[in-house]
Amino acid sequence: MEDAISNLSAKIVTDNNDFILYMSRSVIPISKQGEIDIKKLKKNVGVFFFKKSFLTELKSKKNIKTYLDKYEGLEQLRWLELGYKIKIIKINHYGYGIDIPEQIKLLEKRIKCLQKQKKYE
Repeated sequence: MEDAISNLSAKIVTDNNDFILYMSRSVIPISKQGEIDIKKLKKNVGVFFFKKSFLTELKSKKNIKTYLDKYEGLEQLRWLELGYKIKIIKINHYGYGIDIPEQIKLLEKRIKCLQKQKKYE
């Protein structure tokens, strides 16, 4: 749960065809009453695949900085703002992103818990 609501990880909202509509460091979606359906949250794992032609095109726009990219600190938002589409592939991911040194201890804790669970399976 703490990883899902952490502002260190990017959350995504997609359309019905699995294209990203928006991504944020904040919890999205969230109801107007402030409720979060944890089962509906989608987290970005951060693995991207590109065609060479796209990278060449993107390189030509490397100096373009957009508001959302600067504000949220997510370069993928720049791509969306420039009109590109990002398709997601759903995976089952039980890992944990390490963005700051303090998260290493949390990862170690999770690994120990998983090891204990496997012992009893």
